Amino acid sequence: LRLLAFVLAFAAPALASAQDAASAAKPLTVEDFVEPATWSKPVLSPSGAMVAIVRTENGVDALEVIDLQTRKGKILFRTRAPVKREQQQNLVQRISYLHWKTDSQIVVTVDTPASVGDFLVKEILEASLHILISPDGKTQTLLNEKNAGKASAQLILSDVIDVLPDDPDHLLMIYYSSNYAEADKVDVHTGAHTKLDGGRDVVGYQVDRKGNLVLRFVELSETAMIVQGRAPGETQWRKLFDVNKKTVKALEGFEVLDIGPPGVVYVAANPATPAEGA
Repeated sequence: LRLLAFVLAFAAPALASAQDAASAAKPLTVEDFVEPATWSKPVLSPSGAMVAIVRTENGVDALEVIDLQTRKGKILFRTRAPVKREQQQNLVQRISYLHWKTDSQIVVTVDTPASVGDFLVKEILEASLHILISPDGKTQTLLNEKNAGKASAQLILSDVIDVLPDDPDHLLMIYYSSNYAEADKVDVHTGAHTKLDGGRDVVGYQVDRKGNLVLRFVELSETAMIVQGRAPGETQWRKLFDVNKKTVKALEGFEVLDIGPPGVVYVAANPATPAEGA
């Protein structure tokens, strides 16, 4: 919120019209507090010279990059307006993730409604498009499309695990197929994949600060999961602990905030008694 306030204040000449300034002087209403955010996900470029931000108007997200020296903004990408059926199911195309890879590349994840099923029964789900965009908007690369440009092109379900800030040429992504998932290092120039790990029923990974895969999550059922771990340089996973209904219930009073020093996790916890504070 502080970063967003700074960005909007600093870039006001480029972003606000006279009408915006006039409306800002009016007292805030209850509706102002409950409406979806107009500006969100501000992210400074590695050099600090630019900021990428999402502006939402009438259900459409626009990715804008603002040069903080000239105060000028440029819209690089817009989501499409929802069709009637998507509106009925409260599904819209939206930008859900934004991260600078380098000063010349922005990683953008766009959650997109997609129809699945046969011609009799169709269900709309959200599928993620992972796009690499240059700040001038001239280069856009889809990172999770198989057989791009061909009639057999198809979207591969995937997630970005880590942007690997110390490796300007690669991203770390997880790709899903049936009951199997694998972690790949993806070349940002060619789109080539190098498999690092994979397994049946794998649903996620976590990395250390250097981008090493150190945690793996394996789903046993809808109510149970195994968390596996390994040290950097190791190839074999070992079980760390199980997560089940009992574990989840015990964690209901906590909100994980961040990872601290080795062995420390910061959480917000509900106090057991009033004496413990709020």
